[in-house]
Formats: sequence, structure tokens, C-alpha cells
Amino acid sequence: MKACGFVTLLAFSSTWMGSAVQAQTIHKDPKFKVSCTPREMKVELVKPADVTHVYLEHLKQYPEKSCKPVIEGDKVTFSLDLKDIFKCMVTKVVNRASGLRVYYHRVVLEHSEGPKQSFFVKCSSAFNSTGEIEITGEVTGRAPIPELISGVRQNNVLIDDELTVKPGTPLEMEIGLDRASSDIYGVSVSYMEVTDTKSKAESLIFNG
Repeated sequence: MKACGFVTLLAFSSTWMGSAVQAQTIHKDPKFKVSCTPREMKVELVKPADVTHVYLEHLKQYPEKSCKPVIEGDKVTFSLDLKDIFKCMVTKVVNRASGLRVYYHRVVLEHSEGPKQSFFVKCSSAFNSTGEIEITGEVTGRAPIPELISGVRQNNVLIDDELTVKPGTPLEMEIGLDRASSDIYGVSVSYMEVTDTKSKAESLIFNG
């Protein structure tokens, strides 16, 4: 199941600072690089020998081919569409005061032993005077770039890529912000659509 939608982040501060991209795990940090263009975010990483699966968060079983990585030996490449961010659940944050746009996702690594490993990948962009997009590595300011956190619970159990949804069981959708930005920003959900394998879909929220 994939939920996608338009989410507006209401900022109570006009500027913010880019957060560091780090892997929080007991495993060795993965070697990866992110290349950005106005249309695409490309993520390339070296797959450790003990990694059994590599996928975008919440999209392990999702059938959309463009959301799956291309694996050549130990090289793994994701190519994420920034013009159609809902295709692979890319999150976009827009600072309306500065015009800065930040796109981000999370990549998950499953190891043959030990817990899963995940890390953020992101692109920051802003319009310059010529109307072109300039990709920047970091934005300085006072408030952090907000991280949108979403999840679905079934019988109060958080559903992950390993848990099957039982037909007829009520589900709870949770949407929030990370701890660092939750006191600075607010969240307004204006549109949400739920789909299983892209053959069936239903709008849950429309125009707020």
C-alpha cells in the first residue's frame, strides 16, 4: 500500500538550515553520492556484500519500476523523478519566502544479519534571476529543514514492509514532523490518495 498526497508545511520561521545526511545504524555507514538536476535526483551507492535488499522506504514491494534500483554488481542506482514526486513518494519542502525547494527520500538496506539500515538522500534547489535552478549543498539559516514522518497502524501496530494488511481491518494514518522541527512548523494535509498496486486507488482527502 502506498499513500501519497499534497502536504503543506506551515513555517513559523522564514529561513532554515539543511540537516546533515547520516546513516543511523550499527552497521558501517554506506558509501553513496547524490547527483541533482531540475528533473531528477540520482542516488548511487556501493552495496556491501552482506546486504540482501535495497529499496526506498515503504516501497519494497511496490511494483512501479522507476522506484526500484538498478543493480550492477555492487553498484546500486536510484533515479527519482522530481517533476512527478508522487510516483515514488519523494517529499518536497518549499520555503515560500526564499523560493528554496528541498527534495528528499530515505533508502533502506537489509542485511543478512542485524537490523535494517537507512539513510537520507536529498537535493536542495532555488530559482536564480535567470529562472534556472541552481543545486546547492547546504542552506544556512535559523530553523531546520522539516522531515515529514508518516506511517500506518493496524491494531496499534506500525505497518512496515514485512507486515501484511488484513482486509477489513481499520487502519490509522499518522502524519507528523521530526522532533527538531515540530515546534517550528505545522502540517496541513490538502490531498491524499491510497493505492495498492496502482490498479486500484481511492482519494481519502480532497481539498483539505
